[in-house]
Amino acid sequence: MPKIYPFKAFRYSGTSKEVAQLVCPPYDVIGSSLEKNLRKIKNNAIQVELPQGTDLDKYENAKKIWQDWVKKMVVQQDQESSFYVYEQIFKKDGESASRKGFFCELEVEKPGEGSVLRHELTLSKPKEDRLNLLKALQMNTSSIFGMFKDPNQKVGKILTDFSKKDPLVEFKDKDHVLHKIWALRDIKLQNVFQEALQKSPVLIADGHHRYETAWNYSQIKKELVGSKRTLFYLCPMEDKGLLIYPTHRILMPQGQGGKVLFKQLLEQLNSLKEFFWLKPALKKPAKDYSFILSYGREKFAVGIHSLSALKNLFPDKSEPYLKLPLVHLHSVFLPEKKKEDFIYTHDKKEALQIAKKLDSVALLVPPSFIQELYQIVSQGELMPQKSTYFYPKLLTGLVFRSL
Repeated sequence: MPKIYPFKAFRYSGTSKEVAQLVCPPYDVIGSSLEKNLRKIKNNAIQVELPQGTDLDKYENAKKIWQDWVKKMVVQQDQESSFYVYEQIFKKDGESASRKGFFCELEVEKPGEGSVLRHELTLSKPKEDRLNLLKALQMNTSSIFGMFKDPNQKVGKILTDFSKKDPLVEFKDKDHVLHKIWALRDIKLQNVFQEALQKSPVLIADGHHRYETAWNYSQIKKELVGSKRTLFYLCPMEDKGLLIYPTHRILMPQGQGGKVLFKQLLEQLNSLKEFFWLKPALKKPAKDYSFILSYGREKFAVGIHSLSALKNLFPDKSEPYLKLPLVHLHSVFLPEKKKEDFIYTHDKKEALQIAKKLDSVALLVPPSFIQELYQIVSQGELMPQKSTYFYPKLLTGLVFRSL
């Protein structure tokens, strides 16, 4: 089972208001417009999370910046080993929601083996980038996001109790998400956290590339004690604020107009009647739809007609996997399409707007669920790419971990 440890984080030494200006999203979700704005802010975490420069020079630039921050006490290391409780309060369907978890060190294991479970495949380029950064900095700038089972809510209760105390840092970001962080230094409470993780594997929600990079680095730098662990944020699966948002697809324009493409896709669906049912999508589509095919005012809900037909098509796959809407969309309906053939967004309204602007077709999908994800991954199966989007994202810059 996973082994977790408290650690002495490096943290920005300013006030909450100042820290609010210095944090940034993880490297892989920083858009070009946001990047431009963040780079204007002196000492913003983007300078070490997504450094500038050519080739390998950018990683050395990040190292020099970090060393300068330490020297000038822009960041300072805590004196006591802590777990860092982290709460995010946000709006979900117009109502307030809260997600609580904690930052820790977690002992890395060979990916695909052991007690840290993955749910998607990784790409070589991002891993090369993160490895070069880790070699230069010997620092975890951003955290991997993991989930674990807490059936008796032992950890959840402690997290809730902490959320009633005065935090070390508290601020709202530009998306109106409220962020709070506390240092949990009580050894008895730390033991409760560690014991809870002895009873549950960790499922990676976000950060697969960073986790594989941590393992690769631990094999390169075996003499470096800190390389055997990496920075994790862990959240109980039972937390009511642990939500997965859907990731809708828009087909890239393919030369013909959207109306022609829409007609072709409908014909393709009709030829797959062995697998799918098809009906006009009303305001509230059928409960178990796999996706909605949308062009202008025309919308059709599509669902699985025959699970047994899917079992014949994929005899080595489990039933939970075969029930996944994105398996129906990508493996059965559009198996020839690649990741690059789609534009992705988590906002249904935005998906329809993009499709209209491009004169193309939107594919609206339902969200995945935590237990569904856990069932599939615990059997060693992987989800289709772009299956999950956990909101809100963890911020980079709240805690840094030295190796």
